[in-house]
Amino acid sequence: MNGLGEIKDWLEKKTGMDNTALGPKSVENAVRHRLQQCDCGRAADYLSLLHRDEDELSRLIDLVVVPESWFFRDEKPFDFLSQIAAERASAPLRILSAPCAAGEEPFSIAIALFETGLAPKAFTIDAVDISHRLIRQAHGRCYRPAALRRELRPGRGKFFIRDQSQQVKVVESVGSSVRFEQGNLLDPGFGEGRRAYDIIFCRNLLIYLKDEARQRLIDMLDRILVKGGLLFVGHAEAGARLQEDYQLVDFPGAFAFKKAKALRANPRPAPVATKRDVLPRKRPQKLRETTLVQPVTLATPIAEKKRQPCELLESARQLADIGRLSEAESICRAALQEFGPDSGVFFLLGLVEMAGGRKGQAEAFFLKVVYLDPRHSEALTHLAMLADSRGDGIEAGRWRRWVENVRNKE
Repeated sequence: MNGLGEIKDWLEKKTGMDNTALGPKSVENAVRHRLQQCDCGRAADYLSLLHRDEDELSRLIDLVVVPESWFFRDEKPFDFLSQIAAERASAPLRILSAPCAAGEEPFSIAIALFETGLAPKAFTIDAVDISHRLIRQAHGRCYRPAALRRELRPGRGKFFIRDQSQQVKVVESVGSSVRFEQGNLLDPGFGEGRRAYDIIFCRNLLIYLKDEARQRLIDMLDRILVKGGLLFVGHAEAGARLQEDYQLVDFPGAFAFKKAKALRANPRPAPVATKRDVLPRKRPQKLRETTLVQPVTLATPIAEKKRQPCELLESARQLADIGRLSEAESICRAALQEFGPDSGVFFLLGLVEMAGGRKGQAEAFFLKVVYLDPRHSEALTHLAMLADSRGDGIEAGRWRRWVENVRNKE
C-alpha cells in the first residue's frame, strides 16, 4: 500500500508506540479498514485526513491498541497495595492507573482498597487511556466473563454482578470511586497542572514504546510521583532504566519501585528499610517485613559451593529485577548447563529477552516453558501477546484459549 510507511511513521510519532511491537499487520489492517470507512482512495489522502482530524486519529488508535487486561492481573501488585494502604496515615491516597484499558486495573485497585477497610474519601483514583473506545467501555463497567480469569477470593464476589448471559458488571460503589479520562501519557502537557501521585500503576506500556518515547514516559512519571511514592510496572519491565533514585521493593511479584533520595557518591551504609519507611503508618499489621532490595553481588555466576537450581534461579531473578540482565542471563545459562532443562529458568530467560527487545528469542524460550509445563499460564499469555504483536490473530487466539482452559481447571 503506497504511503503506508508514512502512516506508520506518523502513528509512531504521535503515540510513541513501536509498530513492530504492535504488529505490522495490526497497523496495516487498521489502516485498510479506515480507508474504506472514510472513502479514501489512497493512503496519502488518509494521512492528510489524520493530520487535520483528531477524531480520525482516535478511531485509528482504537483499532490498533490491544487492550490485554483483566481483573486482579498478576494479583501480587494488589496484595502489596493492600499492605501499603493498611499502613497509610489520614491523608487521602492519590493513585494513577495508566494505561487503564477498559477499567479492569483501576477497579481492581479500588476493590483492593475497599477490602483493606478504606472509605471512599480515603483515596482517589485517576484512570487514563489513549483509546476513546476503552474509556467508554470503562464508564459502562460491563465485561465479558473472561475478564475474571481466576476464581474470586472469598468475599470479593460482592463487588461484581453477573447477568443471565454471564456478563460481569462492577457495582456502582466501586465504579464511582474511579475517575476516567482519555489522554496520551506522551503528550507534552499531560503532567502539567496535575497534583503529584502517591502511587502510579503503569504496567505493560514501556515494552510497547520506542526507546526515545520510553525515556520520555519515565521522565514524565517521575515528575508526577511524590518522593517516597511507588511506581508499579509489568514483570517484563522490571529491568527498565529508571532514574538512580528508584529502588525495587522486596515484595515478590509486585514489581514496584520506591522513589527514594538520589544516590550519592561514597554513601554511608544505609540501614535496611522496613515497611515503616514505605508510607506513614496508620495501625500495626501482622504482615511480613517489606525491605528494599540491596544491590546483589555475586563473585561468579555459580559459587564455589554447589548450589541448588532454585537458589540459582532466585539469584538470577534478583539481578533481573534490578536491571542487571546480562548477569541474570549468565546465571540462567549456567544453571541449564549444570542441571539441565528447567521451566523456571527458561521463563526468566524469556523475560530477559523481552526486556531486551528480542522477541523471537523470547518466544523460543516461552515455547520451551510450555513444552516442559503445559499449564504455565504466564508463558502462554506471553506467547499470545507475541503472536498479536506480529499480527497473527489466529495463533494468539489459540494461546488464549489454552490459557483459559488452564485457569478453568485451577
